[in-house]
Amino acid sequence: MSKLFTPNQAGTVTISVTSTSGNTALPTSGGGSLLLTNLGTNKCFIKITSDSAATASATADMPILAGGALLISCGDATRIAHICAATETATLYVTRGVGGI
Repeated sequence: MSKLFTPNQAGTVTISVTSTSGNTALPTSGGGSLLLTNLGTNKCFIKITSDSAATASATADMPILAGGALLISCGDATRIAHICAATETATLYVTRGVGGI
């Protein structure tokens, strides 16, 4: 039986995703789950990592559909690499927490 997702107190990181790969710090504490919410009108692609130099690929990494939300396990990862396809943009909200998986 899954435990409900509980967000941490560090808040949510807002990321403006573009067609240039970016790499953003995740909220620093509060559990091993991430709630990823794409409020943009385009899909975006992400890679969970601890490497500040990691890049994301619009052809090989995990997509988050426009208007979609995804709850994933992130372990001790500290970074998220992100990208949209050429000429596209999205707004991605990343909330760290516990449970829900």
